[in-house]
Amino acid sequence: MHNLMYNLYDYTLRGEVMPTAAIITNRKKDLQGTYTKKVADILSEKYDILFDGDYTEDNLYKMYESADVAVVLGGDGTLLSAADMASLYDVPLLGINLGHLGFMADVEEKNIEESLKSFMEGAYNIDRRFMIDALIEKKDGSCLTLTALNDIVVTRASYQRMVAFDIKVSGDNLATYQGDGLVVATPTGSTAYSMSAGGPVVDPSLEVCVITPVCPHTMSSKPVIVPGSAEIQIDFKSTFDDKAMLTADGKEGIRLCEGDVIKIKGSERKLGLVRLLNRSFYDILNLKLQG
Repeated sequence: MHNLMYNLYDYTLRGEVMPTAAIITNRKKDLQGTYTKKVADILSEKYDILFDGDYTEDNLYKMYESADVAVVLGGDGTLLSAADMASLYDVPLLGINLGHLGFMADVEEKNIEESLKSFMEGAYNIDRRFMIDALIEKKDGSCLTLTALNDIVVTRASYQRMVAFDIKVSGDNLATYQGDGLVVATPTGSTAYSMSAGGPVVDPSLEVCVITPVCPHTMSSKPVIVPGSAEIQIDFKSTFDDKAMLTADGKEGIRLCEGDVIKIKGSERKLGLVRLLNRSFYDILNLKLQG
């Protein structure tokens, strides 16, 4: 496992082996590879460069095994797609935003050169973002575990009927939610689907979970914030619809049936996000709220 808590710039000055930077690009947002080449040219002064395009999906892990940091070009969605494997290999991510203003991608398109040079000079911190694990216990006895940086979402499989869930927190009954679905979000994910469903924005330095019902059937169903150490148990009921769908960070699609149980709790894994020293979470939040 890598640990980027040391200053990589100082590391190279000591005359040791150059650190390695992986470059991960959303090619739909960089069709000609212009930004990818620009980033590679700047970083190559201090880093050996790896490109995700040189790896197949089956051996992409080799890139993360070799990387000390990964620079992600695209936006929050691209960064989110890289988060699972990056957290598994403890490789911090530095996001370059080529789309709309995001919460996780720290560098804007117009500031690429300035921001990367600041990074190479050590003007950054690393946020260790809280993640969650979801254990899906199927009625047939099979099990599956998924890890998420943003959220675990359970939604109805049919657009015609509601779904129902019994929710427990550390063994205590919380509520029965009836509606279109349920979001269990981390602080990082509190600004995504959970916020759209009426959940609160949570400072990403905290380790908590936000339980947010989606279009609840009753007005009394409200979002609840629980400690990250708590186990959230979701028992799926077929009162209205006999099927539902579970996703982790929007990437996984697991079909649920009556009798299936989901257990969510804080993960041992954390994602390292490189944060430059010129913009805070609240600066970004302020811009988002004004827009």
